[in-house]
Amino acid sequence: MTSTPLELFWIAGSPFAWQVMLTLEAKQVPYMPRLLQGSQGDHKKPDFLALNPRGKVPVLRDGDFVMYESIAIMQFIEAKPTARSSLHAAADWQVARKGGRCARRPARGARRARQARGFTRPESLAGRPGHHSGRYHGLSIPEGTAARE
Repeated sequence: MTSTPLELFWIAGSPFAWQVMLTLEAKQVPYMPRLLQGSQGDHKKPDFLALNPRGKVPVLRDGDFVMYESIAIMQFIEAKPTARSSLHAAADWQVARKGGRCARRPARGARRARQARGFTRPESLAGRPGHHSGRYHGLSIPEGTAARE
């Protein structure tokens, strides 16, 4: 492996090439994009078929080392010492897309649905967390039953 930038061969419109490009950008790994013209058959020419016999993109070249298949390329990028962090780029993207919301907290839509079905805290206890008078979320405790504390 050399210290020269990686070369990424790609065709516009390839989602697999986009995945690799996003990973490279997220990890801030320097690379040189090599856009192939799919309409002109650049990916079926002998010089490209020498890199990938299948004639598909993406293809990553690091000096004399050549790799294809997007998942393998992304794992290779993750393992490079110039990678930004130890987190996977896909995980970074998922957290950013979800807004970092805690998985245990129900979404607003779920709370509203429960409220619409009548599963709500009594109005007299609104604003008093941790206190209830036997009715909570639509459940009731029979009269004469004492709650143990």
